[in-house]
Amino acid sequence: MMIAGVTGWIDSVLYLDASGYDGFDIVPLSVVKSPSYYYVNGSNELVHRLSRKITANNCYATSLTLGPAPSSLKQKDENDNMIKYYSYDGIYFYTSLESMLNDYKNGININAVNKIPYYNYYMYLSNHTKTSYSSLNIDEYIRNNMGIKQDAYGNASNNGSSRLYGSGTFFYYAQQKYGVNAILSLSLSRNETANGTSKLAVTKNNGFGLNAVDSNPIHAANWYPTFASSILGYASKWITDGYAHPVDWRYFGPQFGDKLIGMNVKYASDTYWSEKMASNYYSLDTALGLQDYNYYQLGVVTGPTNAYKEANTSSKLVYKYPEKEDAVVIVGEVTSNGEKWYKLVSDLNVNSNYDYQSRNDYNWNAYVYVKANQVKKINKGKNGYVTPNSVTEY
Repeated sequence: MMIAGVTGWIDSVLYLDASGYDGFDIVPLSVVKSPSYYYVNGSNELVHRLSRKITANNCYATSLTLGPAPSSLKQKDENDNMIKYYSYDGIYFYTSLESMLNDYKNGININAVNKIPYYNYYMYLSNHTKTSYSSLNIDEYIRNNMGIKQDAYGNASNNGSSRLYGSGTFFYYAQQKYGVNAILSLSLSRNETANGTSKLAVTKNNGFGLNAVDSNPIHAANWYPTFASSILGYASKWITDGYAHPVDWRYFGPQFGDKLIGMNVKYASDTYWSEKMASNYYSLDTALGLQDYNYYQLGVVTGPTNAYKEANTSSKLVYKYPEKEDAVVIVGEVTSNGEKWYKLVSDLNVNSNYDYQSRNDYNWNAYVYVKANQVKKINKGKNGYVTPNSVTEY
């Protein structure tokens, strides 16, 4: 089976007795009426429409607007009909379920509409980046776009207001101090707290569903004295020293990713959790001028890859990217001994000697080097090679 980028195996036994159902149905294509699909809307944006039940007519749960559509995907065909695209990896797209399934069975993508793979910028943006937006921009967006209740003087209402109201300063501070992109953090918090109004957010000041395991989400979840402390704890402990830490067991690259790679592998059971955050980020980015989209030059490693202190394999080995598709931020390139290397933002928080520093301020001046032939660029950075330090600080 394949879902959200990951290929796996499930028990072939069907459990269809009346006492309960914990198996699956084999569904012939002839009875599939509402498969999940992607389409390009009138604003040339890529939208993912998620199925609620594939055998029912027009049965869909929600639609997620993910960002600008790749140029290879079109809105309408020659007869002016909307084109539906199918994909279960979000990278290659098909206009036929049959051709998609045939490619999946054979481990190829030759029948895909797009020959150049599509990587959603927000889903592959490293947590160790800085947004172009200020804390004031963040608060402005929260006030104007998230249904925050206010009184006649523009202040948050005491009844039903979001915990996210006025939190821009803390998201921005957590970014600068602990090395975690403020808008990525806000996008995740919005998803986990129903825009700051969930029971966990209100009663436990938990802005990220931290330790809210599926079996006991309310009682198991962490409690924080303030919502701001939740933001700071998430950035320092859970990301820089957790999901985006190259030797942590939850590390599958520093990006949100999907169920194959990135935070989505271990953070949440929701199949399209990462797409929801991408949609949140894109919503803010478009409202504030699309300054962040393609700001950085991104790439993915093509397999397990060593990251060195200098562009030389005899220099200090800082850490390893453990698997294919781990995302990187490329900030420069050099040639050493006739071989091209890329200079990357370091995922490991290291000091000036390149020794790991736990629970300390993130070192925004730490970079590592990998061989260029082990990295594939996945976008065109609109500013070329830029570092997070190139972003104006507010």
